[in-house]
Formats: sequence, C-alpha cells, structure tokens
Amino acid sequence: MANPMNDPRDAETRRVAENVADQLRQRGVDVRDEDGESDLGMLLTAAQHFARAVAANGGDSFTNTPESTQPDNPEFVMPRRSDDESAVEYARRIEGEAQRLKARAD
Repeated sequence: MANPMNDPRDAETRRVAENVADQLRQRGVDVRDEDGESDLGMLLTAAQHFARAVAANGGDSFTNTPESTQPDNPEFVMPRRSDDESAVEYARRIEGEAQRLKARAD
C-alpha cells in the first residue's frame, strides 16, 4: 500500500497552493498559514475581480498596491485583511469592493 504522505497528487496540490499563495501575495492579498486550498481559490477569484474593477475605472494595479506610498486612488488599493478576518470574510469584502468599483465604472 502506498504511503499517503508520498502521494504525488498531494505534492502537486501543495505546489499549486503555494503558487496561488505567491500570486496572491504579489497582488497585496494577506495569505495566512491556516488558509486552505479552497480559501486560496476564493481569494484569487476575488483579487482578480478587484483588479478588473480597478482597470475598468482606469486604475493600475501596479501603482495602487498596499505598499504604495502615493497610490493613484486609495480606492484602487487592495483592502487590507483584519487580524481576526477569515479568508471567506476577506474574500467577500474584496468582492464587495470590486462590485462597488465595477458599478461606478458602468
């Protein structure tokens, strides 16, 4: 019987999760150790929607990062995650901001 710890599918799942976490961090999303694969997927989707909404308003996600000292527009900066905020709550808040920005662009 194969050792489940050596299952190549588990290794691939971990590799993909690490890749997604890296993409999220590059977008200014706070990723935590307790965030599971489904959490990362929700956060990535929310971050993509936010980036599209910013672009629809003429914003640039590269100049409007959480690290920017002078963003073009503070509304175009990815919201920061609260210390006690779960990944699901954070993703929902990002989605809400994305919807608000998208409505403004329409």
